Amino acid sequence: MVYYGALSKGCELCRRRKIKCDERKPSCLKCESSNRSCPGYRDLTAISFRDESSRVVRKTRRRAAAPAAALGGQKIVTLNPMLSLPIEDLAAGFFFSKYNVYNGPYFSSMSRDWLCEVYVQDPTCDILRTAIEAVGMAGLSNTSYAPHLALLAQHRYGKVLEALDGALQDPFAAARDTTLMAVILLGFFEVVSSDAADESRYWITHAAGAMALLQLRGPDQFARPRGGQLYVCTRSQILAACLTQKLPVPPALISVTYEFETSTLRQLWKDSNLATPGSISEICFRLVNLRATIAQDGLMDPVSIRTRAFAIDDDLEEWKASAQVRWAYKTVQETECTNSPPFTGKHHEYANLWVARAWLNWRLMRILVNQMIIENELKLEFADEIVSRSRDIVRDLSIEICISVASFEDTPHLLQVIQPLALVAQESLNPPFVRSFAVQELYRIHKSTGVRQAGRLADIASLLL
Repeated sequence: MVYYGALSKGCELCRRRKIKCDERKPSCLKCESSNRSCPGYRDLTAISFRDESSRVVRKTRRRAAAPAAALGGQKIVTLNPMLSLPIEDLAAGFFFSKYNVYNGPYFSSMSRDWLCEVYVQDPTCDILRTAIEAVGMAGLSNTSYAPHLALLAQHRYGKVLEALDGALQDPFAAARDTTLMAVILLGFFEVVSSDAADESRYWITHAAGAMALLQLRGPDQFARPRGGQLYVCTRSQILAACLTQKLPVPPALISVTYEFETSTLRQLWKDSNLATPGSISEICFRLVNLRATIAQDGLMDPVSIRTRAFAIDDDLEEWKASAQVRWAYKTVQETECTNSPPFTGKHHEYANLWVARAWLNWRLMRILVNQMIIENELKLEFADEIVSRSRDIVRDLSIEICISVASFEDTPHLLQVIQPLALVAQESLNPPFVRSFAVQELYRIHKSTGVRQAGRLADIASLLL
């Protein structure tokens, strides 16, 4: 499955003529002024996701062929004159220390590290083992400035794609946990290895592929905690892709989410205080769809936008009230300065990292919806009080995000703050010291984890300071 990212919204004729379309509906002005019949507009949501895994495999084979030939049978890498270890060991060690947020489910009593067990104890699971090594090599090449490791990582990436192409021909193999996890890791590989904005299409490709596998796995996947965990990971990737490209939630994800929300597993997590009674994912779906509607329909009624945005903001406030009963946290003033001082000397104390991530996502969503409220209300009269309130919310929650960073230090979950920090760094309403902190944290994450996306986002934000 390939997600095609930002597609041209112009009419069919303007796209063929390769000219900018004014996108007026039902027919564009360019066609009318040239006495041509406007053929209308295509349905973007219908073509955003396509099944072109074979094309991606062929392209990746070509991309990996040169590195593979150049490297031959190289198995040993030396990053330090005093250190010589098998590259597979180095890569796996880097992955499990920097990137393994999947050990769990981290929000249940089952704390066994499944990925580590598969890697160490199941040598037959080549597809997942190779995916782990590919991601680890990509990150290690970035932190150690070793281009030859990047070539090895790309070669393994190609091997995983080829293996997946075969696995997807077998419905039984395609439905395995290891197959879905390998697709998730390939998506993360793109986040780690790519520093170019247009390369995000490969990340989105894998997110859409994981979505297709969720459908194939059906309701049975929610009969066990790991199935629920993999669903949550995939859902996060898909929603991130939709938010980035301002496209609506795929109907397939809505269908699978309904199966999850009505499952025994979901109810068990609620009863065990591992999930709040209300579903924040449902609120997120509405937020994503509203952003998509505004982006695709520039003439949307501001009053309608206000109604929908206010409803989302109110529901987020209700979720907060419910979460504070079960998932309360404290803001603590630091007494000692560490190597990485917390923002304004404060940090949050959460029950666990799952709770910390839930609050981080809530803050991100609340900022996004209030950004929409501000932009929309400026089009309406007598909106000064509403705009002022939303601006305060954006600024306050941006500070909360900065404070929360310390809770993820020295854990692979630090990766979860990349997108929230980018949002804070690019928000003009935030004071310069807040935005500068976010930029510096992004650079630090890039340096310590090798995730190039963090560095690229920091570069973009620094230009706006």
